[in-house]
Amino acid sequence: MLGIGSRVLFRPSIRTVTRERFFLSGLLAALLLARAPMAAQAGTVLRHKKISEATSAFAGGLDPNDQMGRAVIALGDVDGDGNVDLASGAIGDDDGGTAGLDSDTGAIWIHFLNANGGVRANVKISMTSGDLTTTLRTRDQLGRSLAPLGDLDGDGVPDLAVGSARDDDAGVNRGAIYLLFLTREGAVKRWSKISDTQGGFEGELEDLDEFGRALANLGDLDGNGVIDLAVGATGDDDGGADLKGAVWVLFLNPDGSVLRHQKISMTQGGFTGILGGGDLFGFALANLGDVDGDGLPELAVGCPKDDDGGVKKGCVWMLFLRADGTVQRHVKISDKMDVYGLKAGDEFGSAIAGLGDLDGDGIPDMAVGAILDDGGLHDQGAVWINFLNADGTVRAKHRINDVSGGFLGGLANEDWFGASLARVPDLDGDGRVELAVGARFDDDGGINTGSIWILFLDGARNVPPTPAFLLDRPLGPAPLEVRFTDRSSAGARTWDWDFGDGATSTQRHPAHVYAEPGLYTVRLTVGGLGGSAMRELAGAVEVRVPARATVRAGSRPNRTCFASTSLPVLGASWTSEVDATLHPGAGLTVVYGCSAPAQGLFLPGGELLIALPGMGGKLYFSSVAPSGGGVAQHSVPIPALASLVGAPTYTQAFVLGGRLELCNAIDLVLGY
Repeated sequence: MLGIGSRVLFRPSIRTVTRERFFLSGLLAALLLARAPMAAQAGTVLRHKKISEATSAFAGGLDPNDQMGRAVIALGDVDGDGNVDLASGAIGDDDGGTAGLDSDTGAIWIHFLNANGGVRANVKISMTSGDLTTTLRTRDQLGRSLAPLGDLDGDGVPDLAVGSARDDDAGVNRGAIYLLFLTREGAVKRWSKISDTQGGFEGELEDLDEFGRALANLGDLDGNGVIDLAVGATGDDDGGADLKGAVWVLFLNPDGSVLRHQKISMTQGGFTGILGGGDLFGFALANLGDVDGDGLPELAVGCPKDDDGGVKKGCVWMLFLRADGTVQRHVKISDKMDVYGLKAGDEFGSAIAGLGDLDGDGIPDMAVGAILDDGGLHDQGAVWINFLNADGTVRAKHRINDVSGGFLGGLANEDWFGASLARVPDLDGDGRVELAVGARFDDDGGINTGSIWILFLDGARNVPPTPAFLLDRPLGPAPLEVRFTDRSSAGARTWDWDFGDGATSTQRHPAHVYAEPGLYTVRLTVGGLGGSAMRELAGAVEVRVPARATVRAGSRPNRTCFASTSLPVLGASWTSEVDATLHPGAGLTVVYGCSAPAQGLFLPGGELLIALPGMGGKLYFSSVAPSGGGVAQHSVPIPALASLVGAPTYTQAFVLGGRLELCNAIDLVLGY
């Protein structure tokens, strides 16, 4: 089998699935189930869930060689149901490619999860699905890597960075990344691209660099209020040998374009480690959090072809970054340095994930994939859980595969369990972290369709619930009643609301009346087994000046019964009612007036504007004149223009019976 770093196109042969294979894997699973439960320890598997063609509802289905699970991330709560959702890459998907050929244009799946890790729905994004309007070429492999962007555009929905490492912008396999801004339904609202020809990154890449082979969200590294990205380019040849690899740190603008960048390689960025040809530095990336306590995150970089201790055993470089993206120091983690007991070709470092503080010692920990670990049979794959010291060295470790670590899922030959890894915030509410593991060559439902395992890990109960909430009416005139709906994750047990006007509540779904106009910041603090967390939404509620009304009598108050049935609120409809039973056969019209300047008053529905003479420059607009003899309802939309606030307005009813007769009128002042 070709290695993952081969420069030629990797395409595994279709494997023959025999009865012998099923017998062996079934026998192994039975033996595992029969063994005595292991003693609980941090990082071992308590239980698991599987996402695959055979276990989840994939609309449209997975095809052979799609390789779902090549990348996986916890995306955040896309649909707003309080549960974190996942995204995965399927680089072998052929959507938009030439019929009958393995086009490998690639695709992304959004997995909407339940609180127990089960899948509620799967939504696909590709060249033909999910409103992604770009053109993908053969072998672009969209979904080679993924990174969460948080809510980059501020619309309340998480966004997504996607690697397309074999994109051909400006050359062959130079690579690119897409920034996808999502809707609640998991479709693409809009997108932008960073490559050698666009996005503020022009002219930096060479042929075969494969920029976008890995991605990691570094948080706001430079402190400018916008998240920054690390991007792997495994084909970079800085240092004189092909495929040594490099990592680019991209400092982003608010629109997702590149403000500036810093390269880390054998010759740039302060990195002083030694790389060999074909090491594939940058094949995997992970933000580990602040390991050494200096306030800046550490970046783990996978080199699965490194030869420390044996051919292609692999390694991980831990880079201690400065705020400018350069490296202040590094630590190498390998079989030679840390005695994992790896075999030649295990390719440790093929995937990495930061786990947070799994064992409760105050220092973040790390998961590392070794996709060609043999486990019980051949190339099943494994995940190593690494407990770190503050200096980045490994204090303790253990392996999760088909025969160790408490995992009872049952793997088959060449599944490549550990092809991708992602820390998943507490799904089931027990205060402990979960780990998503991709197995890109799993055969559930078809050869190499791929799968994702969600592992519920033992460990410290230090993952707080994720606070989230909705507001039913965040804008309106005082007094304004707002109902709040809690959408926090499954771990929430207590709720503490601060409505921003001095009032509080401990109800889960409270309602609150804002008496005074103003802009209010709402804070929700939720508590659970793993601690507490707070979400603040600045300017969540806007209470506006209420409409004010005084009623005055018209010239003939007894001729017509007239009432304004709603106040003139900007952006809403102003309604009136006229009882014309006293005027059978007469025509009626209701005229609404405003003293605002002409350019500030318009009606989106195209109703008639009337300028009556002798009215001091006031503007008037009328409803449709009804026939007399009954009760007439009138309505006119009021434009949502801030310049109209406080403008004197009134309504008047006119009887049209051969001459214009003014009936009773109502004076009001425009407000919100």
